[in-house]
Amino acid sequence: MTATLAIDLGGSKIAYGLLKNGSFIEKAEQPFRFFGDEKGLLEAIEIQVEKWRSYGITEIGIGSPGRINDGTIYSAVNLGYDLLPIQKKLEEAVQLPVYTENDATAALLGELVFGSLQGSSNAIFLTIGTGIGGGLVIDGKVYKGAANKAGEFGHYTYMRNGISCSCGKKGCWEMYASSKALIQMAIESASKDGMMAEFTDGAIESLNGKMFFKAVSSGDREAILILEQFTTYLADGIVDLLDILDVETVAVGGGISRTGLIDLVRNKVQSFHPTCNVQPASLGNDAGLYGAAVLSAYLSREAEHD
Repeated sequence: MTATLAIDLGGSKIAYGLLKNGSFIEKAEQPFRFFGDEKGLLEAIEIQVEKWRSYGITEIGIGSPGRINDGTIYSAVNLGYDLLPIQKKLEEAVQLPVYTENDATAALLGELVFGSLQGSSNAIFLTIGTGIGGGLVIDGKVYKGAANKAGEFGHYTYMRNGISCSCGKKGCWEMYASSKALIQMAIESASKDGMMAEFTDGAIESLNGKMFFKAVSSGDREAILILEQFTTYLADGIVDLLDILDVETVAVGGGISRTGLIDLVRNKVQSFHPTCNVQPASLGNDAGLYGAAVLSAYLSREAEHD
């Protein structure tokens, strides 16, 4: 019986989960304090593997930011790693098979196998956070593109000559429809005597998502108008993707998907694509762990089709 130790690497934490028979029997987290410290990261994972060996671990699955090719992490700028052969080094250290994949692809797999995308043959998975990432399913298979870069939805040009993005372009969709963009819109638009200013004691620059949605739920007109504009930006981008890809399901993940705004987005999208189901992703922060837990089966199928 397979017992997989799933690992989800993030900029602020590392999540672990032991999956048996399709469900996690144990989970744990530790702060990520290994920016650019390859040796420290590997040793930390090795220590965790030894703690979990009593569960009969048979394999390890890892989801990581950056581009993953042949078990090597490339350009994981938020972790400080480039050209880290994590699969080879861990297999040598712990004597177990290790499978690696990009974290967004892992989250997509989690939703496809266990979550909101079960049964979808053609789907888009969006992760709304500081930026916008995700993945694409075509004819029941994860589509990664010629250079493993498919799913960078946040960097399509939504507004020509618009807001400058850290990628070097202007007008990227994530500069208008990410959670970071929403808070920036609110900070720039809030009046000094409004509810958002009240919740921040006048220090509007400290506004966060919790405060913003508290203002929305309290009926603050400023916040409601900002949310209306934001959901239009988000829906516009989804409509553009659907004009090209024509998928049956769009699953939206990230903390913002649990605020209720998906109902607003769905209504706007379905005015152009009435048959597409726009829904919240169901696995929340565990999507990456679920995906990491099934990487061996996924990568084996990928190899068969090469």
